[in-house]
Amino acid sequence: MVPGHRRLWIPPLCATTVTTRTPTPTPLPTGAIDVGPVSAVAGDCPYLDVPTAQDEEGNRIGATVVLRAGGRTVGCRFSYYYDGHPVLEITSARFRSATLAYNAMVRLGQSGTHQIPVHDLMPGVDGVLYQTAFNPPDERLDWACSFATGDTVVTVKTDQKNVSFNARNIAKTIAPEVLMRSAHPASPDGASPAAVDPDDFVVDRAVRLRGEVALAAALLESCWRRCPRGLETFSAAISVTVAA
Repeated sequence: MVPGHRRLWIPPLCATTVTTRTPTPTPLPTGAIDVGPVSAVAGDCPYLDVPTAQDEEGNRIGATVVLRAGGRTVGCRFSYYYDGHPVLEITSARFRSATLAYNAMVRLGQSGTHQIPVHDLMPGVDGVLYQTAFNPPDERLDWACSFATGDTVVTVKTDQKNVSFNARNIAKTIAPEVLMRSAHPASPDGASPAAVDPDDFVVDRAVRLRGEVALAAALLESCWRRCPRGLETFSAAISVTVAA
């Protein structure tokens, strides 16, 4: 030590631990949007009239009830004329994006047996046929058809365990009506409802636009049958829809 100098005390270095946390994004719920309890009230099915239902399902129909939840119609059920057991049921469920709806349709098919893909129930609308539970004596052998239109999944269940034709034909018949009833923009930019996930946004928008083109095609076919003179005007409207 040098005379005249004081010893300088240096405190020991302290070890510092820095903890970083990476926020985990909250995934969107994948299930159907909860609309509350479903009630059955007497009424006419908005998707299918009784004569058509009888012809396409294959059983004589008596009573018809409308299924309602959250103030809106979510389906309907047709009962057998003689003993009242259900022979046809149409139900719908909405999801938070078109992608989630399509995936839910696929899972419905996987939940049953003997899945058969169905392409173009109407332009741009695909579905899946499968056997599942409906009429209890048939166990899990009744044929059903589920299809997705935009953010909505529709399921048709029939009291038919031997052939899938009835379920497919009914789905094909009601698809244009379902699409017209469920077509609704959910945000100013036209994306599907709650399409907040950037990874899903482009897909959701593409599926929605595909649904609009399908709707236009369905309306064009209807117009061809009822008002051929208006086809030129309607075709122009379709061009505007596709260009948008």
